[in-house]
Amino acid sequence: MSGGWLTKRTYKALFAVGLVVFVIHLIFFSNMITKVPDASHSVSDAVERVKA
Repeated sequence: MSGGWLTKRTYKALFAVGLVVFVIHLIFFSNMITKVPDASHSVSDAVERVKA
């Protein structure tokens, strides 16, 4: 068993996971940007309901 091979494989796995998470965040963030007015309205509505 080669430790170097194991770390190389671990780095590849971490890189792949990081890439997937980054892409998901990009998609989610762009969706959030397009829905910012709706989101802020619903948040303020929820705050008003909590206060009422």
